[in-house]
Amino acid sequence: MSKTNKKPIHILIYGNAGVGKSILASTFPKCLYLDFDNGTNHYENHFKENKYLRGENLITYLQKAIQQIEKGTFEYETIVIDSLTNLENTAISQFKKLDINNWSQNLYQSNQKKLQYEDWGNVSGSTISLLSYMRTLPINIVIITQIDKARVDGTLKNFPMLVGKGQLESLHFADIVGYMYSTNPSKPQRYLAISSTEEDNYYAKIRNLSSSKDPIKNPNFEKISKLLSDESISLDFED
Repeated sequence: MSKTNKKPIHILIYGNAGVGKSILASTFPKCLYLDFDNGTNHYENHFKENKYLRGENLITYLQKAIQQIEKGTFEYETIVIDSLTNLENTAISQFKKLDINNWSQNLYQSNQKKLQYEDWGNVSGSTISLLSYMRTLPINIVIITQIDKARVDGTLKNFPMLVGKGQLESLHFADIVGYMYSTNPSKPQRYLAISSTEEDNYYAKIRNLSSSKDPIKNPNFEKISKLLSDESISLDFED
C-alpha cells in the first residue's frame, strides 16, 4: 500500500482459472505471496520485489508471518493467499497433524486468547477465525479463491469457493470483493467487477468505510485498473 495511506486494503478476488487473478494480486506492493496453487512459476522474474513461497509448509510460513507482523518485524507490505480454497484443502489433509493449540495461540497472540481443539470446530470455522484476525493486522491482505455456485433467493450466482459457511462469511472480510473474468479467450480483455446489481450472476462489493477516505482510490488500485484494461498483457510467462 502507499506509504501515505495508513489504512490497509483487504481485497478478495475470485474467478475461473486463467483469468489473471494471480498476476493481478502480484501487482500489490512488496508481496509475501503464499502460492498454495503452485501457479506462479517464473513470476519472480516479473515482480522482483515480491517473495513467492510454494510447497508443503505454507501454513507454517503464514503463522510465522503473522508473528512477525505482531512484533513489527515483517518486511513486506502485502500478504497474498493464493488460493484460500487450497489453503483449506491443505488444512483438511493435514488437520490431524497440526498442533491446533499452537496454531491458535500464534493467531491470537495479541489478545492472549488460547483456543482449545474443540473451539475450532472444523476447517470452515478456522478459516473464518483466520480471516477475522488477519483483518486486524496493519498490512494489505489479498485473498484469492476459486469459483463456486450458490443459490441466492432462488437465483444461481457465482461465489468464492470455500468450505461451508466460510463461503458467505469470507465476504465480510474484504473491503473490496471482486469477481474477475475474461472476455474473448483468443484475445482476452480482463475485468474485475467490483459492483453488482440484483440481475448480475456474481457477488461483488465495495465496503463503505466511514472512517476512511474512499479506499478504492488507493494508488495501487488505479494501477490495477490500468492493468485490467490493457489487452496486450499476457499471462504466458516465458522460461
